[in-house]
Amino acid sequence: MRARYTTTCCAFVILGATLTGCTPTADTLGARTVRPESIIFDTDETPRRIAPGLTAAGTLESDRAPIAADGAFVSMIFPDGEREQLSFVGATSTGTRWQIDTNPSCVGSALTRAGEEELIVVLDSDARLAGGRVAMRTVATAFRADTGAHVWGPVDVPGPIQGPGLIFADTPKAIVSAAPTSRVMLSAHDGSVVADETRSDDVQIDYESNGVGLVRIAGELRALDTRTSSTLWDSVSLARPDGTDSTWSASVDETAGASRGTMVVLRWAAPDGAQVVAAHDVRTGRVLGSLPEARDMVTVSSPSGSHIVVASPAPGATILTAIDPVEGLLWARHITGTVTLESASDATLYLRNDAQGVALNLASGLEHARGDFAVPLAILADGTAILPTGDQSRYLLTTTTPKDRR
Repeated sequence: MRARYTTTCCAFVILGATLTGCTPTADTLGARTVRPESIIFDTDETPRRIAPGLTAAGTLESDRAPIAADGAFVSMIFPDGEREQLSFVGATSTGTRWQIDTNPSCVGSALTRAGEEELIVVLDSDARLAGGRVAMRTVATAFRADTGAHVWGPVDVPGPIQGPGLIFADTPKAIVSAAPTSRVMLSAHDGSVVADETRSDDVQIDYESNGVGLVRIAGELRALDTRTSSTLWDSVSLARPDGTDSTWSASVDETAGASRGTMVVLRWAAPDGAQVVAAHDVRTGRVLGSLPEARDMVTVSSPSGSHIVVASPAPGATILTAIDPVEGLLWARHITGTVTLESASDATLYLRNDAQGVALNLASGLEHARGDFAVPLAILADGTAILPTGDQSRYLLTTTTPKDRR
């Protein structure tokens, strides 16, 4: 899986400018589950060549590329002339599991995890498309990603999702404003506020994932358990990568997509400007391995979380680094040309290299397929995958044979 949070912004004002009466009153704000619509259709055309081992099973409707969550692909359906709400829909190859409707305003959604449960947190606001009324109140509601069941909320948040994870920003209400932006971080377990930048000038919120929040207090990095608010580690107890000492300071890498699940990427800086980039266990601070010193890194992980692969850009090439959250670094591979990391099953890593699709063995990094085929954009634990069709609102659903679900 690749993307972990989405924001829906002013495009909806254009799409739904003629809608009226689509927003609930402030007292009834909150995304809600509804009877799911069918967004899966029989394959009505011969698909382009797809990656080996995958078989076409139908098409999935979505106005943005679906993302993989626990047990379901999450699709987004925009409002149109026949429907007023913005919908998040969870679907598999066997049908639609759940649907969550919300106001089609400048809000968004995020995936996070509370213990063993992955959650989708969906925003709602009192903004109105008709008349261009900006949001004065925004709320967040959490649902289980596998079933759509309500978990907590709605709870008030200061504004849109900024991320990574459950970090929300109090953005200026005017189009042109010099007002500062402050943020809060919520607990994935119950929606309570774990950190609030408005309560102290010394607090800066950096990251939330997997029940852990990373904040800087008076400039010192600290990891908080978002269930208990207890400190898991701080700058003093944090394990250091090779080549650094007590004079080096750590910060969350600006590339949010490089951190995933139980792994967070930290950038270590020396007083003379030297830098080391390292992957750490987000709950313990343990060093999992060093990464190339690069910006704009991209990460994908296998559905079970057993493997995480980081793509680091290099001159004329990309360096892939595979990490086991327990064992640490597994392998590294240098690939020339333009590389786009797309997805991973628990056996195979998929990417695009220039104009070709490529499949690598996830455990070893060895290439076992390359050619003119489409690769999955996202994959579920059972091997069900989605691929592009060339139509921005339709995606190909595929299944695998048992031997391909290793």
